[in-house]
Amino acid sequence: MGEILAAPCASSSSSPSSSSRGDGSSHATSERDGRVAWLHSGSAGVEHILAVPRVRDAVAPLTNARGAFSASLGEWALFASLWFAKKVHAMRASQAKGEWMRDTVGMLQGKTMSIVGYGDIGRACAVRAKAFGMKVVALRRDPSKARSTSNWSPYDRGGVVNASLARFPTHRDRPAADDTSSVRSDPIQAEGDFVVLALPHTPETEARSIHWSPYDRGGVGLIDASMIASMKPTGVLVNVGRGAVVDEDALVDALTREKIKGAALDVTATEPLPAGHAFYALENCLMSFHCADLTEDYHELTMTTFIRHARAYVGEEEGDDAAWNVVSKEKGY
Repeated sequence: MGEILAAPCASSSSSPSSSSRGDGSSHATSERDGRVAWLHSGSAGVEHILAVPRVRDAVAPLTNARGAFSASLGEWALFASLWFAKKVHAMRASQAKGEWMRDTVGMLQGKTMSIVGYGDIGRACAVRAKAFGMKVVALRRDPSKARSTSNWSPYDRGGVVNASLARFPTHRDRPAADDTSSVRSDPIQAEGDFVVLALPHTPETEARSIHWSPYDRGGVGLIDASMIASMKPTGVLVNVGRGAVVDEDALVDALTREKIKGAALDVTATEPLPAGHAFYALENCLMSFHCADLTEDYHELTMTTFIRHARAYVGEEEGDDAAWNVVSKEKGY
C-alpha cells in the first residue's frame, strides 16, 4: 500500500510540522500547494513516493506507516537466522529424497546479530534476538537518537536493548574509488554471525550498480564488495530493508564462491526479480519475495497508523499518541 492520502488545510495546531520548512510552524501551507496541509504514505518505505517531484517539493509534510510492519519483519529476521543455524534446507532436501540424515545444528544463543540501520525495524530485530540470548551490536546514522539501554524489557515498544551503537557510515567515510590499497574492514559486520540490513533506500545507501534511483545523486552504496568480504566466512546476510542498498553482483559472487555462509533476502534491487537471476538457483540463498511484511492483517495495520495520525491531526490525540512519523524529504526516510 503505497498510496498517498492528502489532508486539506486546517487551522488545527495538531498538524505535523513540515520537515522541509524548518520554521517551527504547526501546519504547512503555501500559495503553490495551499489546499494540502499533510500527506501520508500507507507504506514505510517512501523512495518511490519521493520520486514524484510534486510530492518531494511540496511544502506539506509527509508522514508514513513506520512501525506498522516492524514486528513481522523482526520475526522474519529471526526465522531466517534459524533457517541457516538449524540447517533447515538440508533437512528438507533429505526429507524430499526420503533419506534419513544426522547432522549437528547450530544455536542462536551466544551468537552475534549485527544490525545495520537501528530504526524501528532494526529495534524489532534486536528485541527478538535478545530473547534468543544473542548479543546485539547496531549501527545507525545518529546514535544519540537511540533510547536508553537501561531497564530493558522485552515488552518495551521502543525496543530498548543492550546494543552497542556506532555512527552510520556515509560516502564521506569511504576511500576514493581508485584506492585499492586495502579492503575496508567495518567491525560491525566482521563481528556478526548474522548481519541484518534494515536500511532505507536513500542516496547514501544506494548501490553503485543501481541507476533508476529517483534521487540520481550518485549514491555509492553501503553494502558493497568490501563490506561483504569483511564478513565472517560463516556469516549470513539478512536483508529486511531495501534491495537497492546491496551490490548484488558482489553478493552473488560471494555466495557462489561460498565466501559467506548464506544470504536471506526479503528484498531485491529489482522486483519482481527477473527470471533466470542467479539468486533463484543459489542453494545458500533464502528468498521471501518481499512478503515478510505482507501479513494477513497488512491493510488493518497500515490503516491503524493512518487513523492515529488523522486523530492527532484533528486534535483528538495528545502526548505520545499524537507522535508523528514525519519523513525527512532530504534524508529520504
